[in-house]
Parts: sequence; structure tokens; C-alpha cells
Amino acid sequence: MPKNTKGGKKFKKSKKMGQEDTSNVEFKSEDQEYGRVTKMLGDCRLDVELPDKTTITAHIRGKLRKRVWIAAGDIILISMRDFDTSTGDVIAKYSPEHVQALVKYGEITSKFNAGGNEFDLDEDSSDDEVAFEEEKYDIDDI
Repeated sequence: MPKNTKGGKKFKKSKKMGQEDTSNVEFKSEDQEYGRVTKMLGDCRLDVELPDKTTITAHIRGKLRKRVWIAAGDIILISMRDFDTSTGDVIAKYSPEHVQALVKYGEITSKFNAGGNEFDLDEDSSDDEVAFEEEKYDIDDI
């Protein structure tokens, strides 16, 4: 049997799906919000925390299902529903490079990106903050 050099039955489809455009970042417009996924609920629903510390239930739209994998802690773009303020639809998921660009442009804060932790991601941590006591041990005493 000859070697398969072109790929399988779905070769062209899977080849296009793996490529992602990292050059431009999609910013929010009116009736849209940035959100951080707190919990996956199942049935294409998830709990999302907004920058104003409110929690809503969002629904993954059909265009993103089985194409974009969303996990807890991811930053996403949500379209808010007009008739119900406690629900929304997921429009896009941001890669870590896009999230860093959003922080750089001032669209989201680094504390929101970190999940509301007390530390700031923009500051570099240094070893000067940790003080160790230096005790001199003699090898003969051990």
C-alpha cells in the first residue's frame, strides 16, 4: 500500500481550522462586554464574570461550537441580550497574545485578567521581597 502523502478524508478542512489570525484584536462595541469564564455549566452554557464583578450566564453560539474550545479562566467577548440583562452570547475567545494586547490598550485590567487576585501582573516580581535568614553551619557539626 502506498504512503498517504496528502492526508486523510478531512485533510483540507482540518488544515484551515488550525490557523489563527493573531495580527488584529477584536475590540468591544456597544451592547458587548469582556468577560472571564468562571465555570462551565454544560449544554454550551457557562458562568461569566464581567469587569464590574457581576456574574451572568452566557451561551456559546453555534459558529464557535466544536471549533473553539473554551475553559474556565479564559477571556471572552460577550454580546449582551436586549431583553434579558442576565444572559449573553459568546462572540469570540481571546488568545493569551490578544489578552496581553487588550491589557496594553487599556481595554481590560490586569487584575481582571488574573481572576481578581490581589497581585498585579504588570509588575515584575523580584527576589528582593523575600528575605532569607543566612545561618552558618559547620560541616563537622552535622
